[in-house]
Amino acid sequence: MLERLVETFCAVDDFCQAFLPQWEAYLLGNGTALRGPKPKLSISEIITILLVLHGSQFKYLKSFYTGVTGEALRRYFPEMPCYERFVALQQSVLIPLLCFLLSRLGHRTGIYYIDSTALAVRHNRRISRHQTFKGLAARQDQHGLVLRLQAPLGVQSPH
Repeated sequence: MLERLVETFCAVDDFCQAFLPQWEAYLLGNGTALRGPKPKLSISEIITILLVLHGSQFKYLKSFYTGVTGEALRRYFPEMPCYERFVALQQSVLIPLLCFLLSRLGHRTGIYYIDSTALAVRHNRRISRHQTFKGLAARQDQHGLVLRLQAPLGVQSPH
């Protein structure tokens, strides 16, 4: 995802330049400044970092932000705050992030693909204790040692 960082940032920044003035016009308030220090990162930079996180193999923000990837991001975003401050800044970009993602949805074509690959879930000795997929999963065969789950996955056509 880092190889597409500049492209992602440009798309987010273009969106933010068009969206933020309209959004701020609808916000309630008396025009006074918010409490606390002004963030050094722009809203588009925060959104870009969050998109890179979710496009990476990292599961947790802390390991992503404080690890090697965070150090690589500092070359592109030299004003990156500490981890605790970034966590606090996330809430301020929720609405712009959601609107950006909604603006990137594809058009509904009515053509969808379904994949129902069987997934190995449990060993036979623990099948009776398994509650998560109760009613959805079943044994594949008598000699198999796994509980099989049919997981349908719908994917929209890219066209």
